Amino acid sequence: MMQTLTGRMGNSDDNVPILLDQATNQHEDSSVRVFSFNSIHHNRRSGGMYGYEASVAKTLDLKGGEPTCNQGGMIILQPKNEEETEAVFAASKSDFFTRATANQAGALLASDYTAPPMIASTTLRPRRLTPLECARLQGFPDDWCAGLAITDPSEDELDFWQGVWDRWNALRGVRPRSRTQVVKWLADPGGDRSQYKLWGNGIALPVAQHVLGRLKTYAATSDEPL
Repeated sequence: MMQTLTGRMGNSDDNVPILLDQATNQHEDSSVRVFSFNSIHHNRRSGGMYGYEASVAKTLDLKGGEPTCNQGGMIILQPKNEEETEAVFAASKSDFFTRATANQAGALLASDYTAPPMIASTTLRPRRLTPLECARLQGFPDDWCAGLAITDPSEDELDFWQGVWDRWNALRGVRPRSRTQVVKWLADPGGDRSQYKLWGNGIALPVAQHVLGRLKTYAATSDEPL
C-alpha cells in the first residue's frame, strides 16, 4: 500500500523517503519492499534519517509541514526485460530522483553524509508513475479520465468551453485561448501531461468522501446548523 500523492513530492534534495523494491527471484519474498527514509517511525519519537524497512509505506504524520516528515517523492523499481542489456541503474538526490543513469553515478554532494545519496540496482530499473497509477493512489476509478475527448464539437460546445477557458485565464491573469486552441484541447483533454497535473494537485477521493460523508451525517442528525 502506498501513500497518496502530495503537493511537496520531490521538492528538495533531502526529502525523498519512499523506495519500492521488487523481489528478483523465486527464492526471495515476492512482496513489494518499502523503504521509508527521513521519516518518523511510530515506535520512535526521533526521526529516522536513514530510514527503516516496512511492509506498508508510512503516510504523513502530524508535523507534515516539516522537511523531516515523510512527504517526499517515490522511486518505483520494476524488473528489467530479458532483452535489456545488463547495466547498473543509479538515481541520486542530486537531481531529486527524477531520472536515472545507466552505468554512471552522479556527482558527490556536500550533504551526502547526512542522508542516503544514491540508489543503485543491477536487476531493476526505475520508472515514473503512470497516470493510471496516480489515479489509483488518489483513490479514483481507473476510467475517471476515459472518454473525455470531443473530436467534433458543436458550436454550442465550443462556446461553452471557450467561456470556461476565458473565465479561468482571466482569473489567472494570462492570455485567453483562441478558438483553435480550445478545439485542439477538446480533442485530447486527458493527455498524460494533463493527468499528471490533475493528480498532483488533486485531493484524495477517500479523504473527500469521508469528510463530506461526516458533514452529511451531522447535518441530517443535528438540529444545529453547520
